[in-house]
Amino acid sequence: MNRSRRARISPACREAARWAEAYLDGELPAERWPDLATHLHRCVGCGTHLELAARIRAALAQPAAGGPEAPEALERLRAFAHGLADGSGTDPGGSADPVR
Repeated sequence: MNRSRRARISPACREAARWAEAYLDGELPAERWPDLATHLHRCVGCGTHLELAARIRAALAQPAAGGPEAPEALERLRAFAHGLADGSGTDPGGSADPVR
């Protein structure tokens, strides 16, 4: 993520992102749940971040299907993640969808 995008994230959203990661890891203390829920209710961006992170984790937790397309799919996923990190949001093939 470039510096200008990072600068636009509010301190509250940064804190919520840490809480969301801890929640997904099963490590968020119960007393923080209401704070996270309140923030997610008010902030669509953070809610989207949490949903995307949860979907990625669930997909990665699935056993690999194997087969000849698995390495290519992994490379597309990596390219998509790099695109998100650099702000382009697309893979080198131009698709916003890492699965195609």
